[in-house]
Amino acid sequence: MRRVATTPSYRMTLWFAAHVLWFSSIPALVSFLVREQRSGAFPVDGDSIGIPIMGWTIVTVVLAPVLNIAWWWLSRGYPGSVPLFVTDRSTNAKARIVSLGLVALAVTLGVGVVWELFSGAPEMSAVVLSWCYLTLAFRAAFVNRRTVGERVAA
Repeated sequence: MRRVATTPSYRMTLWFAAHVLWFSSIPALVSFLVREQRSGAFPVDGDSIGIPIMGWTIVTVVLAPVLNIAWWWLSRGYPGSVPLFVTDRSTNAKARIVSLGLVALAVTLGVGVVWELFSGAPEMSAVVLSWCYLTLAFRAAFVNRRTVGERVAA
């Protein structure tokens, strides 16, 4: 039986998925705002929906290099396909803090998924749910990473 909740087999696959899922927030926001505009949620004489779209596009592009550094750091010594839900048995305090921080981020994103659903934004909810997966995948890779000594012995 194949495990469904696992990380990809290759680091590059996870990295590529992270980029696709990060930048997919832009078309999801466009879809949501266009749907809201067509339903009459915005005043006719109000500002353009292009303002929030361009604002989010700028935030996405500016944060991409920062996220690339974080993704690279979290996936050093990528272990291959591992279960998403793993226990952190690390004795290193810094590694435990990073692991707990990623769990907290995943829980916060999970709350965001529910929030978006109740707000009537299923497009954004799907994007935020994918970010929950990414957070847990990078945590699993970080917790199960191979150290330099293990790579040499392997």
